[in-house]
Amino acid sequence: MAFRVHGLNRHTFMVVLLGLLTVSFDTEEYSPLLFKHYITDESAVCNDGTRSIVYVRKVPSSRKWLLYVEGGFLYCWDQATCDNRYEKNPELMSSDFAPDTKDPTGLMSSDCNLNPDWCDANIGYIFYCSSDYFAGTVRATDPLSKTSFHFLGWPILQAAIQDLLHVHGMHDANTILYTGKGGGGVAALFSLDRVVDQIRNGLDDRLHCDIRSFTDSGWVSSRDPYTPRVCDDTNDAATCNIAGGVQRGINAWLPEYPEECHAAGYTWQCFFANYSFTYITTPSFVFTYQYDYAQLDTDGLISFHGSYNDKAGVAWAQEAAKNLVEKEIIGHRSVFFFLPGCWDHEIMDKSVLQDIYIGDYNLVDAMRTWYRGVHAIELYDSDFIMNSNPTCKNIR
Repeated sequence: MAFRVHGLNRHTFMVVLLGLLTVSFDTEEYSPLLFKHYITDESAVCNDGTRSIVYVRKVPSSRKWLLYVEGGFLYCWDQATCDNRYEKNPELMSSDFAPDTKDPTGLMSSDCNLNPDWCDANIGYIFYCSSDYFAGTVRATDPLSKTSFHFLGWPILQAAIQDLLHVHGMHDANTILYTGKGGGGVAALFSLDRVVDQIRNGLDDRLHCDIRSFTDSGWVSSRDPYTPRVCDDTNDAATCNIAGGVQRGINAWLPEYPEECHAAGYTWQCFFANYSFTYITTPSFVFTYQYDYAQLDTDGLISFHGSYNDKAGVAWAQEAAKNLVEKEIIGHRSVFFFLPGCWDHEIMDKSVLQDIYIGDYNLVDAMRTWYRGVHAIELYDSDFIMNSNPTCKNIR
């Protein structure tokens, strides 16, 4: 396996635990579960008008917070695609089906053996029920509305942050990690600097709180698909490639765009990090698989399902992985990348944080290095051969 480690001598790496990463629980009892709370702003509603939700776990005496923006299988953009989404997955458009508690694993786990650096963090888990990458601003009753559903992801996100600050105690935080995976990762990047500004304005000590971003599988490519995708004359948004769906979605969502990206003349492109990252200033850690099967699905490649039966498809996927890493991702300032050459999707809610390596580093090691002050580093498998990294087998 060939790999590249850029920006750090991997043979001299030493794990240095900051006070930030030291686990220290108060003796007061607490529950590792996340509990459901309805957002106090009752106007920030889900697609179907039900109240939006944030799940919260409080850890006594901890001033560390992990914020998680939930994803949920893309979006919808007109009456047909939204009716189809509501019929198949109503839990993605309504809070009526949301459980009272969540017990996540991975980076939100309270198990300090699995998750040594964040097991003692308070958690704010922002529930996704707006089908718009947390970007929309349209009520079903608005004259510009194109459906009988609301698209209010941006007000939901703002209201959730306000509640976390002023209802759930995040105002005294000294460390905040703003995260998301999949569609939630896209949403976290799209909203990143604006949310960080909102958080800082609500903190007791806005100057000294360390706020960073970790995105998992949210760096989605706007590339042309392998096979033509059906974006019209269908009621299923999943038959469209992501870029095509977003271009249709913005007409229904009327997003609140990040100011600098929009000022540069971009609209739908701001949902794709190869455009938007130029304008992002928050220190960021980006994780994505080179062969993200959710992306490959929308590229029309899921039929080979990693089996190598479609030789032309595999060759296309390998070239796409190379272009994703070398032309889209690598080279951005002050960004830490971890890009294994595996065929999979998402990591932060799985129990494999310490099982996938690039060179000498797993994800926990890499994040520790990042928090030590090494702000820009590139860790990636450089041969661009699917699953040539032997630790890919540890994912499942």
